[in-house]
Amino acid sequence: MRIGTWIAIIPTAAISIWFALANRSSVTLSFDPLSVDEPTWAIRIPLFVVVFGGVFIGMIAGGIVVWWGEGRWRQEAQKSRIESRKAVDPVAE
Repeated sequence: MRIGTWIAIIPTAAISIWFALANRSSVTLSFDPLSVDEPTWAIRIPLFVVVFGGVFIGMIAGGIVVWWGEGRWRQEAQKSRIESRKAVDPVAE
């Protein structure tokens, strides 16, 4: 890997580990907005798991959106490859 990659990865990893160690206390993650006192769907997990989980889900969702948006360009590239193969070898249709 290039030095620029290491310059970005090492501080990011250090800050992430520092954040995780500083936020080990448990929080209640509730999926029941109507019952605040006795939530039906609730789980107690460390705060850093909630934050890192949100970041992970956001990265996956963003990747899916970008992949979906580039579908037209992938389709055009595939058509271009097929056309160039036909131009090189017209028998391979």
